[in-house]
Amino acid sequence: MATKLKAQRGATFRKGWVWYDGADVVKTVSSITRGFPTVLTATSHGLPSTDIPVALLDVGELSTLDASGSPSFATKDRILAHALTSGSFSVEVDSTEFAADTGGGYLVYRSPRNLTGYTARLQFRANVNATAVLLELTEIAGITLGGAEGTIDVVLTDAQTTAFPKNTAVWNIELVAPGPGDVTRFDEGTIEFSPDVNRPTI
Repeated sequence: MATKLKAQRGATFRKGWVWYDGADVVKTVSSITRGFPTVLTATSHGLPSTDIPVALLDVGELSTLDASGSPSFATKDRILAHALTSGSFSVEVDSTEFAADTGGGYLVYRSPRNLTGYTARLQFRANVNATAVLLELTEIAGITLGGAEGTIDVVLTDAQTTAFPKNTAVWNIELVAPGPGDVTRFDEGTIEFSPDVNRPTI
Protein backbone atom coordinates (compact mmCIF):
# COMPACT_ATOMS: atom_id res chain seq x y z
CA MET A 1 0.00 0.00 0.00
CA ALA A 2 1.28 3.49 -0.82
CA THR A 3 -0.71 6.50 0.29
CA LYS A 4 -0.17 10.10 -0.76
CA LEU A 5 -1.10 12.46 2.05
CA LYS A 6 -1.73 16.18 1.68
CA ALA A 7 -1.58 18.49 4.68
CA GLN A 8 -2.11 22.22 5.13
CA ARG A 9 0.46 24.21 7.05
CA GLY A 10 -1.06 25.90 10.08
CA ALA A 11 -4.02 23.50 10.17
CA THR A 12 -4.64 20.30 12.10
CA PHE A 13 -4.14 17.18 9.96
CA ARG A 14 -6.03 13.95 10.62
CA LYS A 15 -5.80 10.56 8.94
CA GLY A 16 -7.59 7.39 9.98
CA TRP A 17 -7.49 3.71 9.03
CA VAL A 18 -9.18 0.51 10.14
CA TRP A 19 -7.25 -2.75 10.06
CA TYR A 20 -9.54 -5.47 8.69
CA ASP A 21 -7.88 -8.84 8.94
CA GLY A 22 -8.32 -12.60 9.01
CA ALA A 23 -10.50 -14.95 7.04
CA ASP A 24 -13.74 -13.91 5.37
CA VAL A 25 -16.81 -14.24 7.58
CA VAL A 26 -19.76 -15.53 5.54
CA LYS A 27 -23.35 -15.34 6.81
CA THR A 28 -26.59 -16.24 5.07
CA VAL A 29 -29.02 -13.40 4.36
CA SER A 30 -32.52 -14.74 5.01
CA SER A 31 -34.60 -11.69 4.14
CA ILE A 32 -34.46 -8.11 2.91
CA THR A 33 -36.78 -5.25 3.88
CA ARG A 34 -36.91 -2.74 1.06
CA GLY A 35 -36.76 0.96 1.91
CA PHE A 36 -34.20 3.56 2.88
CA PRO A 37 -32.10 2.41 4.51
CA THR A 38 -32.41 -1.21 3.43
CA VAL A 39 -32.59 -3.70 6.30
CA LEU A 40 -31.24 -7.24 5.92
CA THR A 41 -31.68 -10.19 8.23
CA ALA A 42 -28.72 -12.50 8.88
CA THR A 43 -28.85 -14.58 12.05
CA SER A 44 -25.87 -14.08 14.39
CA HIS A 45 -24.07 -11.99 11.78
CA GLY A 46 -21.31 -10.97 14.21
CA LEU A 47 -20.85 -7.47 12.78
CA PRO A 48 -19.11 -5.04 15.15
CA SER A 49 -20.89 -2.02 16.61
CA THR A 50 -19.05 0.30 14.22
CA ASP A 51 -19.94 0.50 10.53
CA ILE A 52 -17.70 -1.69 8.36
CA PRO A 53 -17.37 -2.42 4.62
CA VAL A 54 -19.04 -5.64 3.51
CA ALA A 55 -19.78 -7.50 0.30
CA LEU A 56 -23.29 -8.71 -0.53
CA LEU A 57 -23.45 -11.79 -2.75
CA ASP A 58 -26.50 -13.13 -4.59
CA VAL A 59 -28.90 -10.64 -3.03
CA GLY A 60 -30.36 -9.31 -6.25
CA GLU A 61 -29.88 -5.62 -6.97
CA LEU A 62 -28.03 -5.15 -3.67
CA SER A 63 -25.15 -7.44 -4.73
CA THR A 64 -21.64 -5.97 -4.60
CA LEU A 65 -19.22 -7.88 -6.80
CA ASP A 66 -15.79 -7.42 -8.29
CA ALA A 67 -14.95 -7.98 -11.96
CA SER A 68 -14.74 -11.76 -11.52
CA GLY A 69 -18.17 -11.97 -9.89
CA SER A 70 -16.78 -12.58 -6.39
CA PRO A 71 -16.88 -10.34 -3.31
CA SER A 72 -13.57 -8.54 -3.02
CA PHE A 73 -11.91 -6.50 -0.28
CA ALA A 74 -9.25 -5.25 -2.69
CA THR A 75 -11.70 -3.23 -4.77
CA LYS A 76 -14.22 -0.48 -4.15
CA ASP A 77 -17.11 -2.91 -4.62
CA ARG A 78 -18.14 -2.74 -0.97
CA ILE A 79 -20.85 -1.09 1.05
CA LEU A 80 -20.95 0.04 4.68
CA ALA A 81 -23.08 -2.11 6.96
CA HIS A 82 -24.57 -0.86 10.22
CA ALA A 83 -25.46 -3.49 12.84
CA LEU A 84 -28.99 -3.00 14.23
CA THR A 85 -29.39 -6.17 16.29
CA SER A 86 -27.49 -9.45 16.52
CA GLY A 87 -29.56 -10.69 13.60
CA SER A 88 -30.09 -7.63 11.40
CA PHE A 89 -28.15 -4.82 9.78
CA SER A 90 -28.79 -1.95 7.41
CA VAL A 91 -27.09 -0.45 4.37
CA GLU A 92 -27.57 3.11 3.11
CA VAL A 93 -29.30 2.12 -0.12
CA ASP A 94 -32.75 3.19 -1.27
CA SER A 95 -34.24 -0.13 -2.39
CA THR A 96 -37.83 1.09 -2.54
CA GLU A 97 -38.05 0.40 -6.28
CA PHE A 98 -36.01 -2.81 -6.25
CA ALA A 99 -37.59 -6.13 -7.20
CA ALA A 100 -39.25 -8.00 -4.35
CA ASP A 101 -36.89 -10.10 -2.24
CA THR A 102 -36.90 -13.80 -3.03
CA GLY A 103 -34.63 -14.77 -0.14
CA GLY A 104 -31.11 -16.19 -0.08
CA GLY A 105 -27.74 -14.55 -0.57
CA TYR A 106 -24.75 -13.92 1.62
CA LEU A 107 -23.09 -11.29 3.74
CA VAL A 108 -19.28 -11.39 3.50
CA TYR A 109 -16.87 -9.33 5.61
CA ARG A 110 -13.61 -9.31 7.50
CA SER A 111 -13.54 -8.36 11.15
CA PRO A 112 -11.37 -5.55 12.54
CA ARG A 113 -8.16 -6.74 14.17
CA ASN A 114 -8.13 -6.24 17.92
CA LEU A 115 -5.31 -3.74 18.56
CA THR A 116 -5.46 -3.96 22.35
CA GLY A 117 -1.88 -4.06 23.63
CA TYR A 118 -0.37 -2.93 20.33
CA THR A 119 2.09 -0.06 20.06
CA ALA A 120 2.56 2.15 17.01
CA ARG A 121 5.25 4.33 15.48
CA LEU A 122 5.32 6.65 12.50
CA GLN A 123 8.35 8.53 11.20
CA PHE A 124 8.67 11.28 8.61
CA ARG A 125 11.98 11.67 6.75
CA ALA A 126 13.10 13.81 3.82
CA ASN A 127 13.68 10.60 1.81
CA VAL A 128 14.05 6.90 2.53
CA ASN A 129 17.84 7.21 2.90
CA ALA A 130 17.81 10.28 5.15
CA THR A 131 19.39 9.86 8.58
CA ALA A 132 17.45 12.65 10.27
CA VAL A 133 13.90 12.07 11.50
CA LEU A 134 11.78 15.12 10.72
CA LEU A 135 8.96 14.08 13.06
CA GLU A 136 8.05 10.92 14.96
CA LEU A 137 4.65 9.94 16.33
CA THR A 138 3.77 7.05 18.64
CA GLU A 139 0.67 5.78 20.41
CA ILE A 140 1.79 7.98 23.32
CA ALA A 141 1.59 11.16 21.24
CA GLY A 142 0.00 11.57 17.84
CA ILE A 143 -1.39 8.07 17.20
CA THR A 144 -4.53 6.64 18.79
CA LEU A 145 -5.28 2.92 18.53
CA GLY A 146 -8.92 1.88 18.87
CA GLY A 147 -8.57 -1.51 20.54
CA ALA A 148 -11.19 -4.02 19.43
CA GLU A 149 -12.50 -1.63 16.78
CA GLY A 150 -9.18 -1.86 14.91
CA THR A 151 -8.94 1.88 14.30
CA ILE A 152 -5.68 3.76 13.79
CA ASP A 153 -5.94 7.56 14.00
CA VAL A 154 -3.04 9.93 13.32
CA VAL A 155 -3.11 13.64 14.19
CA LEU A 156 -0.61 16.38 13.40
CA THR A 157 -1.34 19.53 15.39
CA ASP A 158 -1.43 22.97 13.79
CA ALA A 159 1.90 23.70 15.49
CA GLN A 160 3.46 20.57 13.97
CA THR A 161 2.24 21.31 10.44
CA THR A 162 3.49 24.91 10.77
CA ALA A 163 6.94 23.84 11.98
CA PHE A 164 7.40 20.87 9.64
CA PRO A 165 10.82 21.55 8.07
CA LYS A 166 10.13 20.21 4.56
CA ASN A 167 7.40 20.74 1.99
CA THR A 168 7.46 17.03 1.09
CA ALA A 169 8.55 13.93 2.97
CA VAL A 170 8.20 10.16 3.07
CA TRP A 171 6.67 8.20 5.94
CA ASN A 172 5.51 4.80 7.10
CA ILE A 173 3.52 3.56 10.06
CA GLU A 174 4.33 0.34 11.90
CA LEU A 175 2.24 -1.57 14.43
CA VAL A 176 3.94 -3.77 17.01
CA ALA A 177 1.96 -6.68 18.43
CA PRO A 178 2.05 -7.54 22.13
CA GLY A 179 3.81 -10.70 23.23
CA PRO A 180 6.33 -11.71 20.56
CA GLY A 181 6.33 -8.18 19.19
CA ASP A 182 5.71 -8.97 15.53
CA VAL A 183 6.02 -5.78 13.48
CA THR A 184 3.62 -4.95 10.63
CA ARG A 185 4.26 -2.06 8.28
CA PHE A 186 0.64 -1.05 7.92
CA ASP A 187 0.98 1.77 5.40
CA GLU A 188 3.56 4.03 3.79
CA GLY A 189 3.82 6.85 1.30
CA THR A 190 4.53 10.53 0.89
CA ILE A 191 3.17 13.72 2.41
CA GLU A 192 2.96 17.17 0.85
CA PHE A 193 2.38 20.41 2.74
CA SER A 194 0.56 23.32 1.12
CA PRO A 195 1.60 26.86 2.20
CA ASP A 196 -0.41 28.85 4.74
CA VAL A 197 -1.57 32.32 3.72
CA ASN A 198 -2.49 33.21 7.32
CA ARG A 199 0.79 34.25 8.90
CA PRO A 200 1.70 36.74 11.61
CA THR A 201 1.95 40.26 10.24
CA ILE A 202 5.04 42.36 10.85
